[in-house]
Amino acid sequence: MALYLVTAVLSGYSLILLSERIMRRLFTILITSLLLYSCSIHGSFRGLYSYYHQTKKDCPGLAIQPLNSIAIQGQDSAVIYLINGIDLSRLLKKSDDAVVYIWKPNCIGQYCYSLNHIQELCTAKGLDLFVVAEYYDCTMMQLTYELERPLYGIDTPYYRSNRTSKYRGRFLKDIQPEMSLQGSFLKFRSGVFVSSFKDISDISQ
Repeated sequence: MALYLVTAVLSGYSLILLSERIMRRLFTILITSLLLYSCSIHGSFRGLYSYYHQTKKDCPGLAIQPLNSIAIQGQDSAVIYLINGIDLSRLLKKSDDAVVYIWKPNCIGQYCYSLNHIQELCTAKGLDLFVVAEYYDCTMMQLTYELERPLYGIDTPYYRSNRTSKYRGRFLKDIQPEMSLQGSFLKFRSGVFVSSFKDISDISQ
């Protein structure tokens, strides 16, 4: 009888310890989920949507204009020129060797690069650089960049979509339908797609 009571007490104690561990784990999962949910509400959705209209509203000092002859000739850091894939394809055909960089203004990671650094490398390699913003950001687009060409932005009104995944695909298809995107860099020769890559070191290849 005594042995039975001891066994029962030990079993009950083990169940209590197990229950405490499960509760702690569930509590941790709950807190993590709440934090992620909070971030999704109050954080930034940059990269999922264009923020074209919001940027025009919040950034009166930043001019977002249609592509024109001035954009082809020179660079103005206070102006973002709207461009679609068809117009970009026309510009690329005028260049012997060119690199298109699909710029994510708020990108943070291994394959995110300074625009000035990319320009320096392209200049050293004799490559024409075309920087095209994937989405719009007031703060990053008002900074001064040492680019040889204007800063372009995908013409989201032209593609009639505010979702990045939609208008980006249409934009790339307009450049060349069979083109495959493996990274943010696209290399062209006389307007013909050569390769796509994500590592800046591949520019020289």
